[in-house]
Amino acid sequence: MAIDGEELEGGMRLAHVRATKKYLIIAQAIISLLVVIGLVVAGGKFQLKPFYFDVSEFLYFLLIMVFLIAAELLVFRLLEVKYAKTDSAKYYMLKTTARHSIIVMVASVIALLLVVTPYVLDSVAEVTSHDGATSDADRFYSRDVLGLTTVDRITVSSDLPAEVIVISEENYLAYKNDWERMREVSEAYVPDASSGAVMEFSPAPFGAYYIVTSGDIAYNIHSGLSPFFVGFATTFATLFIGAHATWLVYTLPLRKRYVRGAIFR
Repeated sequence: MAIDGEELEGGMRLAHVRATKKYLIIAQAIISLLVVIGLVVAGGKFQLKPFYFDVSEFLYFLLIMVFLIAAELLVFRLLEVKYAKTDSAKYYMLKTTARHSIIVMVASVIALLLVVTPYVLDSVAEVTSHDGATSDADRFYSRDVLGLTTVDRITVSSDLPAEVIVISEENYLAYKNDWERMREVSEAYVPDASSGAVMEFSPAPFGAYYIVTSGDIAYNIHSGLSPFFVGFATTFATLFIGAHATWLVYTLPLRKRYVRGAIFR
């Protein structure tokens, strides 16, 4: 059944609530986007050579504001329900918001499963990890260009005794002829890879690193989703689910009350 706009009219107070909501959300959205971009650029999370844009940092700050705005919209919806004049209008507002809340909850559950399901994590690691071999030095980046995956370990092996060092590009260029100094400033070190070894690589800022060896080695650089990305994605998915579930539970008695006087369902 079509809804007449007059049925939803709640007078000047409802109009003021809606106008306030509109301008407040627009202002917050613009300010939030500018602040987020500023923080990412100022924090060195964006660069052109080599290109790097840390999407996870961008999304983190953006989702904080999106969550706050979403919470504000739910509060404004309660005010709109309060000032609406008819039960039909009140029920329609609650019903449409409940439908939107369910959609947000489903999307949040899907996002949560994507970042915690072992199969998904293993699939990401399989795609982003790579093998190689060297007898001198090979270069790699600690993160992908969007900052979503990061190197967490390097597995090395060799047929003959071989020393292996993982070192930042800056230190490699400064000390590449000085093995003793490279050992001191290394990110990871294995004195002999002939029996195979796993070199743990702590999450590091975006940058180039070198695998340096004194013999012939084979290696596997293992990457996975950034712990920071997984952490905040899990946190915000849970927050969105909790906030909208609370809304649904809180407004259930209201929906039951107003549905009796509503002329449409």
